[in-house]
Amino acid sequence: MVVKQGFQGLRIKTWQGGSGYVRAVRYKNVQMQDVANPIIIDQFYCDSPKRCQNQTSAVEISQIVYENISGTSKSPNAIKFACSDTVPCTNIALNNIKLKRTDGKSAQTFCNSVMGFAIGHIEPPADCLMPVNNSFCDTETKLNREYLIHSEL
Repeated sequence: MVVKQGFQGLRIKTWQGGSGYVRAVRYKNVQMQDVANPIIIDQFYCDSPKRCQNQTSAVEISQIVYENISGTSKSPNAIKFACSDTVPCTNIALNNIKLKRTDGKSAQTFCNSVMGFAIGHIEPPADCLMPVNNSFCDTETKLNREYLIHSEL
């Protein structure tokens, strides 16, 4: 799959104060071409800041896998995890990510209240996620662990 200029990348956005969950989603083999926000989770989405107030409840986001994602970002934050302090994003996995800025500057990762792990080469680095030793077991086994992703999806 190719996401081209003028489009957003791989987004999960939920309304502040929402309820329910987003879980067991896998994004795989995606090429970005000069997109805004290549990888983003936003639990604080609001289409009109005048109508939104900060709320402590949030939609639960877990078991999200980003695998083999590469290309270029128009945004300084090529990866952004804006998760709630009271309902953090959990079991988020990055596997073989290579995102650079279109303008040649260094891309960044923004993290708030996110837990998960990183496998393989991750660019830009996501220091908020726990690195996994690749000698432990093969990548497919790691990504298909029962607690992360169900094989029937």
